Amino acid sequence: GIYYGVKVNERLVSVAGTHLVSPTFGVAAVGNIFTHPNHRRRGYGTACTSHVVEELLAQNLNVVLNVNRENTEAIGIYERLGFRRYCPYIEVIGNRK
Repeated sequence: GIYYGVKVNERLVSVAGTHLVSPTFGVAAVGNIFTHPNHRRRGYGTACTSHVVEELLAQNLNVVLNVNRENTEAIGIYERLGFRRYCPYIEVIGNRK
């Protein structure tokens, strides 16, 4: 996959990457985006995610992601990067009977 990160004083404080990249199907899913709480609101997560998205778009891939609808801070970042809401989904835990 594709990953970008930011180091501060030689410590990785922010990272963004991909869950999957499929040139065969023309799609990539952005994910694994994290910024250490002490380093948030400095643009690190946005910068990392932006670089990942730029690289995927340069490969002519459709770029998608999933985000919890209550994660308004992340949604704001994704919207600034050009993402738009497409469809809601739910995640559930299944149990065998």
